[in-house]
Amino acid sequence: MSVYTAVEHAQLVEFLSRYSVGTLVSFQGIESGIENTNYFVTTTEGKFVLTLFEELSAEELPYFLDIMAFFSAQGIPSADPITLKNGDYLSTLNGKPAALVIKLNGTDVENPTVEQCATMGATMAKLHLASQQLTLQRENRRNAAWRQQTGELMLPHLDKQSAELLRDELDFQSNYTSLALPSSVIHADLFKDNALFSGEQLEGVIDFYYACNDYLMYDIAVAVNDWCIEENGLLDKSKFNSFIQAYQAIRPFTDAEIEHWPTVIRAAALRFWLSRLKDFHFPKEGEMTHIKDPKMMRKVLLSRREQPENYRINYIRLPLVLPMLSKIINSIDSFNQAISNTVSWLTVLMVFTMFFIVLLRYAFNIGSILAQESITYMHGLIFMLAIAHTLKINGHVRVDIFYQRWGEKGQAVVNLIGSICLLLPVCIFIAYISSEYVAASWAIQEGSREAGGLDAVFLLKSLIPAAAVLLLLQGIAEILRAVCVLMRPTVSTN
Repeated sequence: MSVYTAVEHAQLVEFLSRYSVGTLVSFQGIESGIENTNYFVTTTEGKFVLTLFEELSAEELPYFLDIMAFFSAQGIPSADPITLKNGDYLSTLNGKPAALVIKLNGTDVENPTVEQCATMGATMAKLHLASQQLTLQRENRRNAAWRQQTGELMLPHLDKQSAELLRDELDFQSNYTSLALPSSVIHADLFKDNALFSGEQLEGVIDFYYACNDYLMYDIAVAVNDWCIEENGLLDKSKFNSFIQAYQAIRPFTDAEIEHWPTVIRAAALRFWLSRLKDFHFPKEGEMTHIKDPKMMRKVLLSRREQPENYRINYIRLPLVLPMLSKIINSIDSFNQAISNTVSWLTVLMVFTMFFIVLLRYAFNIGSILAQESITYMHGLIFMLAIAHTLKINGHVRVDIFYQRWGEKGQAVVNLIGSICLLLPVCIFIAYISSEYVAASWAIQEGSREAGGLDAVFLLKSLIPAAAVLLLLQGIAEILRAVCVLMRPTVSTN
């Protein structure tokens, strides 16, 4: 983050008027970072981060803002973009595409602890699993082709030894695109300054603007090359092991990922050495800019080349039942999400229907019982059929006194007991007690009590047991999810 484009007070006041975030109190440029212009913004309603995009176009940006909103909705701690009054995430300011996101609590860490590295490993694994639900596609802007092109651009600016190092590494990386490793949406820039902690508590991941579709292992390599690093470029083994073990406890690596790990971690080191070289030799002009020293990433690359034992990865053997349970969980999650996504479109239809009703009533003095009752039906469909997915993303009202302070396994115990002792019995009771009520309605094909109304009350009442069944299914998924957490091995930092 830096300031390349200055923003005046009057410009920001006008910009904020497009949002429902109150009025401007203060703003301040952010010096750290490299690519975009960023400001801390305080309004009467809260604190935010304003980003003006210096390189990304308005056509490219929905990818990043959509995945930020998606990960936040999935319960992964991350910065959530703010919608404008028209429902969009993206606006313009001073001739640049711009977006406003919630400012998270906490600060970045200069020297992370072993526990913080484990937290980041677990968070990245959850992010990777969640990202497999996304269908968005975007090529890595810093891919193998970019590395080759930028490497050739940098060669004339390097000393003989560094130039030989660069040529040799580019040759080594020539088969990178043919590795055929598991891929999905990744962060691709999860350095220490892109995660905020309050003590050992992760408040959130920020700056998704390098996100792309690439190897999952590349994302891990980028992170450990910064989070677990020592001054000499080698990995701190305790931090590295805690990161990798925490990740594998959630998403174990495949054979191919472990086989090609040396190539991927060297590619990640090369990418950041090249980008820092380019920023150093071809700096961008700006009001406040921050250029990172390329020498450190050169050290990292040399260490990865010369000491492969330093970053060796081993398997974590998980109980054989876990993959089967994960498939069941994913199937239930996907089923309820598909239903929720479908009925969510009814909110749009409800708005237009209500507009139509009001227009007829006040402009033409015409009433429609059928249209009025359709609002009730759509409302019922949305709330009753999306209730299970809302449970999955932890969207129901939840009074929390101790839960957030406990670790993942402590939270899993609470979820397990609550689901078995409270959620499942309530769902079964609702399904049972409503069955006779719904059956009686079906027996007479119950319709509207109003002339000209919808004759489908029996279908509307059927939503009661349907919601109970969907919630029961999601409850089973939550129980299995908690069981999986409790069955995973505890991360060792030794």
